Amino acid sequence: MVGGDDGSLRAREEHFAAAPGEHVAHPSPFSTLFPHLHHSKTHQFRLALLVGLGVVIALASFGLVAGALLSAMVIVPTLYIVYIFESRVYGGEPVAVLGTTVGGGVILGAVVAWVFHQMLGNTTGDDIGPLVILTIAAPVVQVAVVAIPALILRKRCGGAVVDGLVFGVAAGLGFATGESLVRFLPVFSVLSTRSSSLGWLYALTSVAVLVPLMHGAVAGAISAAVWRPVRNSHTAWLQMMTIPVVLLASIGFSLGGQLIQQYGGAQMLIAAWQVVMAATVLIFIRYLVHHILLQDLAGIPMHAATCPHCNHHAMCGGFCPRCGAALTADVVQPAAGVSA
Repeated sequence: MVGGDDGSLRAREEHFAAAPGEHVAHPSPFSTLFPHLHHSKTHQFRLALLVGLGVVIALASFGLVAGALLSAMVIVPTLYIVYIFESRVYGGEPVAVLGTTVGGGVILGAVVAWVFHQMLGNTTGDDIGPLVILTIAAPVVQVAVVAIPALILRKRCGGAVVDGLVFGVAAGLGFATGESLVRFLPVFSVLSTRSSSLGWLYALTSVAVLVPLMHGAVAGAISAAVWRPVRNSHTAWLQMMTIPVVLLASIGFSLGGQLIQQYGGAQMLIAAWQVVMAATVLIFIRYLVHHILLQDLAGIPMHAATCPHCNHHAMCGGFCPRCGAALTADVVQPAAGVSA
């Protein structure tokens, strides 16, 4: 049996509670950051992401770098907004939820980026100050504030920990968009209608995928960790380790990239390093959410339900008896007339 209880945490690690076909340590962005997404629709979202990246590449190849940058900034946030409507996590208040998380994140990201831009303007190029600001101070502030828009909804929306994760990711994606807008605003003013796309590959990849993935994962991890009070010792240590883990990963994301660049490393190496940092946060999220779901759902009594993962109709407890997916209250659909 795939399902488990408090005494089977180790055995369950081969089957991530939100996606039983994957190991907990598998850093899949979709099954981690899109926890309500039915597995049959995952390929549709992957295809949409690839199409969006294709548009960015096409624009850049025709020399429309400004258009490529703007398109890159909105690909993942737009995809996530579609996911939120698809999963109906907003609880009947889509405008309030999206305005607070995504909209609030955009404003917050823009303000933080503007403040650090002003600070960098007051430093000299030979000073170590810019490196400290970019790689230490900025990540610390980002980690401190990135999840605030999601946490505003904590008492209002409640819900499962996976809901907190989704709201956090939405806030982080908004933050990444606002940050990128301010970061590249001076660039737009100097770009001609058609510009050479050489040298823009890393910047476009960073804006479209790497930065949104990192900010979304960090905000999601923080929001999931504090969405509900610590309930027992099984998950308390994971919740307490969240801030240190995401802070170190965020500093590593920025510092590692800057050092590789300063020592003449290829942009592909910078991207690979930043992918590793983002994957670290994704794996941590999976362990955190996995353990919380196991302990939250272990004692749920048997009831008729439809599994959102495999569409199996059966008498279920906290987990689907066929695939082992966690059946949280917000995704379980009653199955009338189902017998054990």
